[in-house]
Amino acid sequence: MKLSEAITLHTQQAGKTDILELVPIEIRQDFLSEQYYSEIIDTLPKWDYFLSDLDGTFFRGMLSQETFSLFSKYIKKRNLLSYDLHELNRFLEDNKYFDILEKQAYNKEIDFKLYINAGTFLLFKHKNLINWKKFLIYLENNFEKKEKINPYRFSFQKMKDVLLAGHNFLFISWAPSFALEIYLEWVKRYVSREIWSQYAEKIFAVGSLVDTRKDYSIPLFGPQHKKSFIDLLREKNIIINTVGWMGDTASDYGLSQWLDNGNDFYFMNPEEGVFKKYDSLYNPSINYHFLIERKDLILELDREKIGIVNLNK
Repeated sequence: MKLSEAITLHTQQAGKTDILELVPIEIRQDFLSEQYYSEIIDTLPKWDYFLSDLDGTFFRGMLSQETFSLFSKYIKKRNLLSYDLHELNRFLEDNKYFDILEKQAYNKEIDFKLYINAGTFLLFKHKNLINWKKFLIYLENNFEKKEKINPYRFSFQKMKDVLLAGHNFLFISWAPSFALEIYLEWVKRYVSREIWSQYAEKIFAVGSLVDTRKDYSIPLFGPQHKKSFIDLLREKNIIINTVGWMGDTASDYGLSQWLDNGNDFYFMNPEEGVFKKYDSLYNPSINYHFLIERKDLILELDREKIGIVNLNK
């Protein structure tokens, strides 16, 4: 099935069928019992944690978007005559449509989750065009080279403060697991250079399991899945105290429930919904901070004095 056909069917069924099921890909919801998550849980030491979103909060961009883009580039950079031309044309047609979805997602014309699933659809459907091990090496090399892989300065300073204070740092992201694992190693090397190597071992990450060998996906989408994961860490006494959080979307308000009274929640380059939903979603016992980082400027906004310009009027 073409990606465009999958999107059309998904829309006609009012979202009842996930497009990944049309590849077909098994989508599992009981993600906490999967080995990928259980192994991460087993490696997490019992300690105090600062929790953070990744995309748009720490990482300059979207790790998923970088992954999809590099997947496409990896296929196109090879000798096109080495492919089965029928399979290659199917990919090029899907990829052309995916480029349209990407623009729509960034213009907020479609649900961003739909865009992420469409990208995952692209990976699964056309994975046989590539040597997966070589692609992961290509992914890692490009992560190293790209300047925008560097973290936001405020976010990295916050990580540094957390580590130097003796706490652990945990990313919880919906990025594909294989890409997140590569990025985590990059962050650890970065911390080893910029702070000290022993602190790199206090950084952890969990993402959405994407297993191209077994054809299934276990998404870690939205606050509900993140809540379930953190609840489990609290039940197992792995997270003794949650000492802070960073995020960038209104859905992150629901995650502040794990913070103790007086703890800080940092919204890094927040979306418009963060301000629109503040009155109904904020927790009065939490100190919310709204940070903007632009080129060499970092500033904190006074929420009471913010005026939002609506260009759609």
